[in-house]
Amino acid sequence: MPRTSRKRPNQLTPDWPSAPSEVVAGEYARRFALRLGGVIGEGSIRAFGRDADVAPGTLRAILEGRTWPDLETVAKLESSVGEILWPTAAIPEEAGGVRYEARVGPGVWWRANEQAPTEGGV
Repeated sequence: MPRTSRKRPNQLTPDWPSAPSEVVAGEYARRFALRLGGVIGEGSIRAFGRDADVAPGTLRAILEGRTWPDLETVAKLESSVGEILWPTAAIPEEAGGVRYEARVGPGVWWRANEQAPTEGGV
């Protein structure tokens, strides 16, 4: 059965990765790419990929929004860096926007509208 075509993450925002996406899945991918870029920093994508057992071309495609990261890749990257990179909750706001919340540790959540992580969660 043929796979249904879908837009790439970088097609769901006017300016990847700077501008937020109104599509929740696109925003997840954008935030994941930003977090991934943050942990790679100024280091070598090739060395980072080798350490995480992820091809450098795959890392570049995720960072550029040309592909959707799959669960195996997310697991390898998070396991390699020892932190959560995937946004873990998106809550629609009445205003049509999306408020993001991410787990940053056991029982500790960061909400986009707060300065510091909080205990608990949604």
